[in-house]
Amino acid sequence: MRCAACQFESAPNARYCSECGNPLAGRCGSCGALNPLGFRYCGQCGAALDAPDRASGRAVEPAITGTSDPSAITEAERRQLTIMFCDLVGSTALSARLDAEDLRELILEYRQLCVAEIEQVEGFVARYLGDSLLVYFGYPSAHDDDAVRAITAALAIVSGVARLSERLENRLGSKLEVHIGIHTGEVIAGELGSGVAREQSAIVGEAPNVAACLERAAGPGAIVISRVTRELIDHVFECESLGELEAKGIPDPIAIFRVIGERHGSRDSGIFQVRSRAPLLGRTEELAFLSKQWANVQEGRGQVQLLSGEPGIGKSRLLHALATQLSAQGCEPLGCQCVPHFSNTALYPFVDLLQRALDIKADQPTDRKRAKLQTAFDSGQLPEPAALPLLASLMSLPLLGDVQVLDFSPRVQREKVMECLLGWLVGQAGHAPLVLMVEDIHWADASSLELLTLLVEQLRSVPIFLLATARPEFTVPWSSHSAVSRMTLARLSPGQCKEMIEYLLQGDELSPQLRDEVVSRTDGVPLFVEELTKMVVEAGVLAQQQAVDALPTGSIPTALRGSLVARLDRLGNAKGLAQLASVIGREFSYRLIHAVSHLDDRELKDSLTRLVDAELLYQRGLPPNAIYSFKHALIQDAAYQSLLRTKRAEYHRQAATALVESFPDVMDSHPELIAQHYEEAGMIEEAIAYWQKAGARALEASADDEAVAHLRRALAQIAALPPTQDKVPRETACLLALGAALTAIRGYASAEVAQTYERAVSLCEQSGDVDRLFTGLTGLTSFYQVRGPLITARRISERLLELAQQRDDNIWLAQAHRRLGWCLFCQGDLKPGREHLERALRLNDHLRSREHTR
Repeated sequence: MRCAACQFESAPNARYCSECGNPLAGRCGSCGALNPLGFRYCGQCGAALDAPDRASGRAVEPAITGTSDPSAITEAERRQLTIMFCDLVGSTALSARLDAEDLRELILEYRQLCVAEIEQVEGFVARYLGDSLLVYFGYPSAHDDDAVRAITAALAIVSGVARLSERLENRLGSKLEVHIGIHTGEVIAGELGSGVAREQSAIVGEAPNVAACLERAAGPGAIVISRVTRELIDHVFECESLGELEAKGIPDPIAIFRVIGERHGSRDSGIFQVRSRAPLLGRTEELAFLSKQWANVQEGRGQVQLLSGEPGIGKSRLLHALATQLSAQGCEPLGCQCVPHFSNTALYPFVDLLQRALDIKADQPTDRKRAKLQTAFDSGQLPEPAALPLLASLMSLPLLGDVQVLDFSPRVQREKVMECLLGWLVGQAGHAPLVLMVEDIHWADASSLELLTLLVEQLRSVPIFLLATARPEFTVPWSSHSAVSRMTLARLSPGQCKEMIEYLLQGDELSPQLRDEVVSRTDGVPLFVEELTKMVVEAGVLAQQQAVDALPTGSIPTALRGSLVARLDRLGNAKGLAQLASVIGREFSYRLIHAVSHLDDRELKDSLTRLVDAELLYQRGLPPNAIYSFKHALIQDAAYQSLLRTKRAEYHRQAATALVESFPDVMDSHPELIAQHYEEAGMIEEAIAYWQKAGARALEASADDEAVAHLRRALAQIAALPPTQDKVPRETACLLALGAALTAIRGYASAEVAQTYERAVSLCEQSGDVDRLFTGLTGLTSFYQVRGPLITARRISERLLELAQQRDDNIWLAQAHRRLGWCLFCQGDLKPGREHLERALRLNDHLRSREHTR
């Protein structure tokens, strides 16, 4: 390519003239194509260029749209961006020395230089402010290494301006330099405003203000970055600390660093493709240890193994490898998973496990599901026949006419269900030693943890190998038991990471330097090694035009988020479906996503296929019966966090509406899911109703801990309501239900129980709600009868009797006489106490409600 300034013939792919350092190409403002400087018309589209003759001294006006097209972003999003402010030093003094036309040409040439470097690494020049440039890395399209790209462009700009200064030194009369500030942070990016005030690629947040502060703090020729950015690029570029910066309007000091240059040997390039996914690698010792424990279990000694580790460390993969090994030996493990959406749903993982074991499927007729459950009890597979109606309730199965719920107290009902499930698991081990795998117990509900605790207590004499996975911060209630071992999965060694990379490459070439870079950036987390190697492979398609540099940088959470967002950005229209799916949950059915998305079958299947092919989703079965799940919770989080709160709320509303209108089984069995969607949608009235329904359902199933959680969520939503006529009745109803649940958990004498009932009684007295007042007073009576003083219990009982007599209600009268009689008996007033108790017994013959018989 011939230089328009000095006519020197430079290499065809050169960006700058090797003789004078002048930029060799400019970008067409119409189509964006690169043209040699000095061309009068664009060789791509024929449009007239702004500066036809560079040799005559006129500069080419650069395009301001950058490489990426902001129109591709149709809605604002939450994005992690690396933001650059670049500014000429001493431009005010230059304006005093130079003619305005000369200054304009200088600024245009400076801009052209900057744009060429920024576009080379696919940055986006969002705005020109005189001789300042505002540049985004990570928008409109994200890359997994946007911070590295920003520093690369900044160093090139500093070098390019230095060459420009040398060439124009005689004209300028002083040295031309830039100072650059770079910061990485979260922003809202997208269109802002309308009409003439419309900004297509605006960003809102603290991050641009920090970047501007860093630019002002940078000296001539310096690149100053924040700690966040430094953590992302430290393995590629050398930096030195400049201390902390106190910036006006920013509450905390900013730790700042100056970029010195690129570390020696930190980059390389290559072209390769992934042909298969890696199996379990680097866990030979862990797998051997688990196999040894299984051998001990086969000799009759039960064992518990807790696998602990950070997300992505390979806990599930290790379990899968063990299960495969055991299956080859003729042992089929049982497995269940705790999920966050059901962390307040009683015994969810074990009820789900039982349903799968009994081949009870959601799409089966109710009669068939009920018959399978009945057969399991009739055959003795499930013990405790009294638990049949209770398990049916947990499975949302209606009872047959001849099956009745026995008049057990909530505590006894809970015990019966526990005994049934525990007996079933122990019974499985009676035929042959059993392997039970429970994943993600940090999301387990209280009842499931209690069941596991009961199971652990039985392992001294039962050949069960219980394997559970949890995140490091979770502490199991049975960690001190003699049968329990804890294994914390360590990150892979560099050698193990290289082995995984080599397997993923399947023989393709990768230079030792780039392989080492992948190892250092993934820091030994298997998921990251797998995902980021895939990212490098995907970025390799561009290697014919430029060097491969598609690795995430710095701290793992930030780098992984960038890489996942980059993969989402490459999905086109399927990205919106991934975001919508992230709102629904970690796992979802085809029918549900179809109902929520409002897409036709073809569009939906195409988008889901793209997500599956991109390995963001796993698929089980075929539509319309397919079940999809996000490959990892962090993938779901990345998609979910990219949504604005308003969009999240809209999607949550769509999900709740679809569940209510099209999935009555979910509405009946898991109202807490609908409540959560309504809550996130900001639909408080609806959320309260479903939290109350979830609390009532949990109480019916004796899942008191879960009932407390649901009812407290309802009360929190009620507190957010403005004062209305029905606010007090709603709060009162929740408080009374909460009081019953707390009584079952904490006991009658709990101060928390008393506070709950006192608040309910106070509200009833304000509103004149006599019905609920009676219920609240009965709860308070029980508290004072057990806790004391009895004189208070007697006073409340006498008031209960007054209310009952005014109502002339036999149920109320029986309750009041019983409570007052008991108080008198305890105080030593035996004769009147006996009279009240006898009246209660006589009235009891007329009662038709089971509610007051316990």
